[in-house]
Amino acid sequence: MQSIRKETTFSKVSASLADRELGDADLLSEISEIVKLKAFNIISHLLMPSGSKVAIIGSKNVTLSYAIASLNPRMNFTAIDLDPKAVKRGNDRFKRPNLKFKKKDIAHIDEDGEKYDAIINVDILHEAYSAGNYNARIVESVLEAQFGALKTGGSMLIYDHVEPPQGEAFVLMEFPEGKDEDIERLIWFSEHARPLHPKGCRGFFLEEISPRFPKTRLFRMPHKWACEYVLRKDTTSLWKASLSQELTFFDERAYRETIWKCGGRVQYSAPQWNNRRIKSCFQGQFRLLDENGQALGFPSTSYMLVAQKIEKGGELRIREHRPVNSDTLSDINITAMRNDKTGEVQEVVSMNQNYTEVLAYAVDSANRVTVFVEENVDKGIINTRKPGIKNIDGRSWSGHMVCVPKVPSDVFNEAHAEDSPRKTIELMREYTGLETVLGEKFEEGPKFYPAPDYIEDRIETYFTQVKSDVQGRKSIKGYDAQDLLRAIHCGYVPNIRLEMQINALLEKLGLFVGGILSDEAPAIPAKQAVEEILLTEEELEEKKFEKKTKFTKARGKYDQLRAKNSVFAREAFDDGHASRIGADEMSYVINNDCINKAVILPLTRDLSGDVLAGFQFQEVPVPNRYGGDSTMLSLPGFNLPPEIKNIDQAKRFIAEKLDTSPEMVSQLGPSYFEHMDVTPQRIFPFAVAMKPGGKSWTKGRYAPVSKLYRINKLDCTDSFLWVIGLTQKMCGPDSDLYAAYSNMDMHNIRDEKVTPMSTISSDGGYSKKEPA
Repeated sequence: MQSIRKETTFSKVSASLADRELGDADLLSEISEIVKLKAFNIISHLLMPSGSKVAIIGSKNVTLSYAIASLNPRMNFTAIDLDPKAVKRGNDRFKRPNLKFKKKDIAHIDEDGEKYDAIINVDILHEAYSAGNYNARIVESVLEAQFGALKTGGSMLIYDHVEPPQGEAFVLMEFPEGKDEDIERLIWFSEHARPLHPKGCRGFFLEEISPRFPKTRLFRMPHKWACEYVLRKDTTSLWKASLSQELTFFDERAYRETIWKCGGRVQYSAPQWNNRRIKSCFQGQFRLLDENGQALGFPSTSYMLVAQKIEKGGELRIREHRPVNSDTLSDINITAMRNDKTGEVQEVVSMNQNYTEVLAYAVDSANRVTVFVEENVDKGIINTRKPGIKNIDGRSWSGHMVCVPKVPSDVFNEAHAEDSPRKTIELMREYTGLETVLGEKFEEGPKFYPAPDYIEDRIETYFTQVKSDVQGRKSIKGYDAQDLLRAIHCGYVPNIRLEMQINALLEKLGLFVGGILSDEAPAIPAKQAVEEILLTEEELEEKKFEKKTKFTKARGKYDQLRAKNSVFAREAFDDGHASRIGADEMSYVINNDCINKAVILPLTRDLSGDVLAGFQFQEVPVPNRYGGDSTMLSLPGFNLPPEIKNIDQAKRFIAEKLDTSPEMVSQLGPSYFEHMDVTPQRIFPFAVAMKPGGKSWTKGRYAPVSKLYRINKLDCTDSFLWVIGLTQKMCGPDSDLYAAYSNMDMHNIRDEKVTPMSTISSDGGYSKKEPA
């Protein structure tokens, strides 16, 4: 398979692949980039085996269905619509081998007895709600019928809008001077909203109150209706045509409880913010405040929900039920470690049992890689309910996660020591039910320290090739590596370690796969004189011969880690509500009384224009415990205080810390969990374009981005380069930052561009790496 090199636009990549598959390169080029980005976002949340049958509901925009089917030709799609013209247009104009259009009612999609592996509802449920005279029961009946057409274990995706929490609570909307047209539209909307109601019941409460500042106007209204106005205020051509539609018809709780009634588990839900739309339509146009004048951040521009149809009485979610008053921790131990050089003490948590992760895979004749993972693994620790814990990005999970199968390390090491294919077969049969390829043994993969500063765990990974035609245990599922990577990058699977394991496997196999997506590229830093000494490979090599820092046990408790015992309940749906069907006692820790931590990638440019990434050396105790060097490369980071309630506030907090503006702070992908077996702590990665003449970053060192992969390959560094990889792929082809990255290939240092995030291939195809 030929490598894809230096493709610089969405249309070039997708059209070339469409031409290869369909002989019609014009179809994808006719579809707007907004629709294709939306399709990519949706398909990234659809984690299903190849060959799955998927229904797309709400397909009047047939181009979206075509884009979805193009982005994953391994699945078979049926686009369903009641409009015969839309169905005919789809079948006549937008043909694909894995796509067909059918005329059906959205509540009777199984009238011919057809069952689906997945169903996708795209912007259709709010239409059903509104057409039913704003009746929630209409939505319930539609979803109930659709779950009847879904196979047990199948997935349902809902892409729509969500009402904010406490939507009827009053908020303030502040307009700057010069927004008279927007204000007139708001007043008109407050009088005419919900036109299907009797005249006296239309509209919503709106009042103008005294402004806080000169040259502004201030209005008070329910939060829900502020969001309704904001979501439609810039769609001038559709303003009156969509007046009857109520976009934010359900809040997150209503979605969840409706899905439960229909026999589904809400695996994942997340409000989403389209940063391009926010920058062009929201920023500088208005501010949303609570009644005390505190900024609320911008409303989400869409909402994603992933549900799974479960058997009657199956688990809905796992979450903390109550604390256990006990001085004995059931699963973990805490030890204080003293730095012999500085005298500083760091508490370290260790588990009573360590595990080795075994990533099984299969490769087909087209070089597509299937990766076998374990589904619905109990990770209830992520759903703790401690006071002051803020879910600042609104994302939530049921507690059932996708993970690499694991084996107790002592058992694995004993079997691996024999270096025998027979032992490999026996171990894989016992723990996964999979059959290894004849003569296959375990191959060493990457090792990771999830949190080398305070969690005593080194995750060791091993690979083994298995037969794709042998079914493993019920919980073991095989997914295309591309689909798993997409699910991680969109945040559905919050497991950054799995991404690094898959990338390491692909590198071992000599393959590369692109297709990451983000709408927020890091800001381009201004040129400046970089005072910090640039780190060279030679200097880093010399560090391996310096005297090593040691950590030894220290007496006493230092209260850096809060260790807790709690009962975590498993809930099922019974008699109209969630009831507890079982519980387990588990221990976990919270580091420094904080649940949310920002990890920062500082970016700057020297006077010659080269983009530099910052990092720091850190003395950490955990590698010492494994016989390694305590000096590691890491990115700077700090805890986000409890008063930070959303991502906008986090950006402002980071900007103030680093003496720059919030516009220079960008998210580097979604948050992820640091170690789901030990702590609910989440990591929020950001890139920060450092301000010339701003506060110096005292511990900082800089290196050209193109050199960081080489540096990271040396023994004394930590596995942080995924952040650099995200930075590179998020930068478009016209970006100065992208140009600086163009010589770095994450898997092999060559003069070959990695496909940036702004380019999306129709099949996310693998590229066969050429020998170095």
